[in-house]
Amino acid sequence: MKSPVTYPFEPKSTKNLIPGQFWPIRISDGRYCCGRIIRLFPDVPQWRSRGFLAGLMDWVSARPPDEESLVGCRTLEQGFATIKSIRETGPMITGFRDLVSDHIEPNLFITFVGTDAKCFITDGYHHLRAATEEERKKLKQMPGWGFLVIKQLAERLFGNRGRDKLPQSAIPNS
Repeated sequence: MKSPVTYPFEPKSTKNLIPGQFWPIRISDGRYCCGRIIRLFPDVPQWRSRGFLAGLMDWVSARPPDEESLVGCRTLEQGFATIKSIRETGPMITGFRDLVSDHIEPNLFITFVGTDAKCFITDGYHHLRAATEEERKKLKQMPGWGFLVIKQLAERLFGNRGRDKLPQSAIPNS
């Protein structure tokens, strides 16, 4: 899928967002990490104009991300974010790379529904099926990210101290 917009642009709603778009996240040591649009929720009215499933990529570099530098990168974390996350940490969407090319899909999460707390597997907010007992123990609920959480995760994972905790393969562009 080719993106219908011109880059860079500062999003004011999810109207021009498409899964695969990315934005730079500058961390305290001056390097850049990368946020990515993973899924939109057009069928969920309360999240239609502002919310989306975001991903923090396994990518860090001295230069902002571009389509070529993201080849083969995966997401380290995914969570529910809002447009303010992009505007406060980016603040612009700077490009697009098709998620299919990198085999990126929404993570599986669990959600509890109803007063009897039935547990379901979701990929974002789309209920797929009831969760097994093993899945309930293994999977986590989709985190709701405040607007700076993706940057805080990037600092923790890629900042000077977090860098030593990652395998070298997760730091392809140091």
